[in-house]
Amino acid sequence: MAQAQLLYIGTDHGVVLLSNPGRIDRWISVGIELADQAIQAVVCQADAPMQATVWSSEQAWQTNDGGQAWHMLEPTPAPPSPSQQLELAGQPPASIRIASDSNQLERNDGTAWQSLQLGQVGQWSCLMNVAYQIDSLYAATNAGEVWVSSDRGRTWACLRQQLAPINALAIGRVIS
Repeated sequence: MAQAQLLYIGTDHGVVLLSNPGRIDRWISVGIELADQAIQAVVCQADAPMQATVWSSEQAWQTNDGGQAWHMLEPTPAPPSPSQQLELAGQPPASIRIASDSNQLERNDGTAWQSLQLGQVGQWSCLMNVAYQIDSLYAATNAGEVWVSSDRGRTWACLRQQLAPINALAIGRVIS
């Protein structure tokens, strides 16, 4: 059974598409679509990522083929807000949030909020958990970086940098 992950990154200059074939953590750039649009929100189903919806400030587009072709939605549905805090299931329960100083991420393992020391990454813009991998989290910055944690936010690694400012993330897996 083959698997791949598809990551949609909503930026100020379109939606960047990355693929992780075989889930081997070697993310490949698939392309940039809607490059003339500032994408504010992105949604895809965790187990059906070939269909996704993205929003700019005025319009929404949908793809049914993993981002190769996009069509406008009319009327435009209301966009979701980017996540600023995540509640993590499991034992022990935990929370991750963008701090009031948006240059910091904070984690709470049930006792107290602790600032995560990730260096100078810019302002955090959104957080996303992975529905089919409860320990995996993604975070993005206005400096065009995507960060990933596979241990419920205890440690983080930079997945991608030097993108346009990022406003939204969505991820799903394709199983065939």
